[in-house]
Amino acid sequence: MSEKRLTWSEWSKKHEIPRKALHTSIGFCSLILQKLGTEATDVTPWLELFFIPAFSCDLLRFNWPAFSRLFNKLFGPLMRESELKNWNGLIFYVVGVWVVLKLFPKEIAAMSILLLSWCDTAASTLGRRFGKYTPKIAKNKSLAGSMGAFFCGTFCAYLYWGLLFKSPDSLAARSSIPFPLLCVINGLIGAFAEAMDIWGLDDNLVIPIVSGTLLYLIL
Repeated sequence: MSEKRLTWSEWSKKHEIPRKALHTSIGFCSLILQKLGTEATDVTPWLELFFIPAFSCDLLRFNWPAFSRLFNKLFGPLMRESELKNWNGLIFYVVGVWVVLKLFPKEIAAMSILLLSWCDTAASTLGRRFGKYTPKIAKNKSLAGSMGAFFCGTFCAYLYWGLLFKSPDSLAARSSIPFPLLCVINGLIGAFAEAMDIWGLDDNLVIPIVSGTLLYLIL
């Protein structure tokens, strides 16, 4: 019996295309903002402002079924199935980005956001596609997904410090670690942070904080 052919809407939902597109776009936005000279202090107030309605909407979803149905109908494509009756991952995304912008130097904060935006998406995409062929390394984490995060994290370092923001004053240039090795280490950090499970906390919170902390320690 042939497998049922999915409609575009069903296929898009199954593979979380809208959610991944939003997730990935934030990395591009962070690069554009930095190119325009935007500082962390320019961004954090907007994140705080956005957090209030996002958090309020989730409280309403949990306590007002009619609002929950409307919200999930409008924004469900941007959410995982597990988030429809739980906290929206976007809240943790905002908090994670806010924390790294507050705690770390600009370059480390920017790289942490890139790892969150792109490594998580790469790991999810490759993990779903090839994870069944590779060993599991943690709960809901496969070697295929971690390899995707590793290569993406390595590319992020090259793109950021080797092309877009190459400077003799950058943290990468002033580091005693050879640049090719630093790119590989960045990939390992991205893969490690993406695979971590800290008390069941959302990846959107764990990845930027863990990767930012590790980058701060080595740079």
